[in-house]
Amino acid sequence: FGGDPNNITVFGQSAGAQDTSLLMSSPLAKDLFQRAIVQSGSAFMSPLPRLAIAEKAGETLAASLKAPQGKGAVDYLRGLSIPELLDATSKQDANAPPMLGPILDGYVLAENPTDIFAQAGEAHIPLLIGSTNREFSFDGPPDALRKFIEQFAGELAPRAMELYGLANGGAGQTDPLYGSVGNQWLAD
Repeated sequence: FGGDPNNITVFGQSAGAQDTSLLMSSPLAKDLFQRAIVQSGSAFMSPLPRLAIAEKAGETLAASLKAPQGKGAVDYLRGLSIPELLDATSKQDANAPPMLGPILDGYVLAENPTDIFAQAGEAHIPLLIGSTNREFSFDGPPDALRKFIEQFAGELAPRAMELYGLANGGAGQTDPLYGSVGNQWLAD
């Protein structure tokens, strides 16, 4: 577009922020951009599935959509509508690896991005971080929120429960600006 190819800023919001962080942790993107902006998202996530596991999840998804086995599967899947594909992926088994999303393929991503950032292995470029307030909402009861926090935060969950007023059976507090405790958790 007539810009300076040596002065590129990558920006992403939500899943785009996750993608920007993933680019910062991919050796293939090294030196392709000089700055990054992430808003309401990052690549700090649960460990990503390895290629073989992701391929199995893809096979499970294809089978659930009644795709033929072999070479015809890809053409069949490409012929499905977006609503059909989204409906099938929405039936994700919570205990199974994700059907969609980033994977550790050993090429674009060789290591979990969270580990790369923890080891200071990401692109060493200026990074601007922001947050979109109330991007998502959580309308469940406190027990459902506690379960969600436990799954996400692991060993740090008890501390998170304290910070959000959910420890010892607490219901959390609604904030006039940031909303319910569930909305606060998702915004944070």
